[in-house]
Amino acid sequence: MKRAKLIADSGGTKTDWVLIDELNNCHYFTTDSYHPIHVTNDWIQEKSSFWLDYTEKYELEVHFFGAGCLREENQLKMLAAFEQWGMRNVSVKSDILAAYLATSNQENGYVAILGTGSVIGRIENREVSEIFGGLGYLKGDEGSGYYFGKLIIEKIIAGHFSKNTEKQLIELLGHKALLIEKLGDSPDKSFVASISFLLKDLQNEELLAVHLENAMTFINLYLPKTEQNRKIGIVGSYGFSQGRLFNDLFQKEEWNVVKLVEKPIGELAKCFMKSTL
Repeated sequence: MKRAKLIADSGGTKTDWVLIDELNNCHYFTTDSYHPIHVTNDWIQEKSSFWLDYTEKYELEVHFFGAGCLREENQLKMLAAFEQWGMRNVSVKSDILAAYLATSNQENGYVAILGTGSVIGRIENREVSEIFGGLGYLKGDEGSGYYFGKLIIEKIIAGHFSKNTEKQLIELLGHKALLIEKLGDSPDKSFVASISFLLKDLQNEELLAVHLENAMTFINLYLPKTEQNRKIGIVGSYGFSQGRLFNDLFQKEEWNVVKLVEKPIGELAKCFMKSTL
């Protein structure tokens, strides 16, 4: 049987995978989220036929990096799921570590995830030793795509923008009543987080000010103030799209952004291709 490495970077909405075969060819694919919150007996059974195609062909070495997998109980839950799919050579780690490996080859350092959610991770000996933020979209996630969208909706509702900007925003996002509903008691997380993408071609000083407010709130709340080794990588769609802004703001705090990465999976593939099967 052929051998292969299977690498996963799983977030709250989707999972990016790469299968690296014996010739170091990379085969990329994407599935829905493999967050531990989804793991039930029915869910495991539902995925079984999909993974059977892989386990019949390959002896797999699995490296799974997932949101929610900093907690040991969730790591064990994912290990049990993979075992039921016929995979026993499995490592389960936090997606924060995946983000760090995608931005640095050092043993120790920091990484900021700025995607749908936000968090800063401190890495020691290539393990997550401390996190700053990561409270989730209902309690925090300042500096994220979701928080930017939340700020935009709140400011539209409050009449914060000029008439011209408000008109443009409503044309792109929908009327106020709809936006109030989207940010209601059960927020539409996917829509709110997508607002930064929906507004990517609409740039003016008012919107730049919201990006600045979002980024500065994150920095003031979560960026460590006493660290001596001030090097940090940034991972995530929002952080990548606003890379120049975050780079400038981190520099003002005397932090050096060593690398910007939109999606970790490509960099993770490079990391695991270096070691032989």
